Amino acid sequence: MDKKRLLLTLCPIYLLFFMGDAILSSYYSLYYIHNGLDANQQALLLGIIPFSLFVGCTVLSRFAKTGKSTLWLFRACALLETGLTFGFAFCHNFVSLAILTTLVAFFNGAPFAFLESHSAVAIEGKNIRYGLIRIFGTLGYAVSLLLGYFLLRDLPFEQCYFFSAAFFAIAFGLSFLMKPNPDEEKKEEVHENKGKRMHATIILVTAMVLIYGALGAMSHLLPVRLNALGLRDEDYSLMRGVTLFGEAGMMLAIPFFHRFFKKHPKLPFYFAGGGFALAMILVAVITNPFACGYSSLIVTAIAKAFLFSYSVYLFEDVVGKASLARVFTIHSGLNNLTTSLLNLSSATIYLNAGFATYFGILGGIEFIGLVLLFFLKIEKPSTEASIEGNA
Repeated sequence: MDKKRLLLTLCPIYLLFFMGDAILSSYYSLYYIHNGLDANQQALLLGIIPFSLFVGCTVLSRFAKTGKSTLWLFRACALLETGLTFGFAFCHNFVSLAILTTLVAFFNGAPFAFLESHSAVAIEGKNIRYGLIRIFGTLGYAVSLLLGYFLLRDLPFEQCYFFSAAFFAIAFGLSFLMKPNPDEEKKEEVHENKGKRMHATIILVTAMVLIYGALGAMSHLLPVRLNALGLRDEDYSLMRGVTLFGEAGMMLAIPFFHRFFKKHPKLPFYFAGGGFALAMILVAVITNPFACGYSSLIVTAIAKAFLFSYSVYLFEDVVGKASLARVFTIHSGLNNLTTSLLNLSSATIYLNAGFATYFGILGGIEFIGLVLLFFLKIEKPSTEASIEGNA
């Protein structure tokens, strides 16, 4: 597939699939509050979501063996999410929401890993920087959340999920324009020392699991924190949308850093993890809802821009193309397992010790992830060549 067709296919899919997920995942906490669930029930469901994501990623990763299977798995997940998302319009009690949440989340984590691994291999040799494609995912979130600002004022909460299902359905249809990556493209050269590669993979995945896992827990609990401070639902949606446009703007500016980062391939991740830790501290100490929300989300947006723009290259350097889809999916599952454990403990911590303690713990987990990255050795980085060629 030539460069132009590849961009015209992948970019709209990223845009629409992320638009669907923005409505689905960003409003979980608020939807549970609107249906009268108490703090412990909310914490349980917020724990079920990432745990079910973990199980889904673990199960589905076993089938992601070829470029063709990876693409069909993405299509299957997109189709199932389309149907299941409609269920939120009809489920309002704890039991029905628990069942639906478990089913939706099972199929919601893996497709992002499948899409990332497919894109990483597809753009190779096409002089396309991954960030140019991934930015459409950020824009999808921004557009949906700004749309939510108006929807939440004029429509019942559950009807917003019809829009989410529609976006998933269109992304599913567009996925048939994608061509499977040839299996030979995913074969890698035999590495001289597989033990060193495995050691580096374990360190990388563990560090990223801590960084992503704590970030996921923050994302789920931030609307609960802001709701407790008195922020309206539509104002939260607007806040997220505005700061996501800032994230997209930062991703456009990141190419100017390439020449510096090619000599320091781990530096973007130090910026990202440090930014997330700072954002959690801001959430913990600021009590004005607008100042708390905007300050933490702006810092998070900048940090995410670095993480999303460079994570594909770092994983490819350490893991290799042959294992990219499987490692991405396992990594995504472990991220969500970490988030699940943090969410399950959240209500106990913030009800007894306060939000400041809970978000302080999340900041500490981010710091541990940063420390682990210091021990990661990249033996033969291809990132330098990738970034330089795509700049």
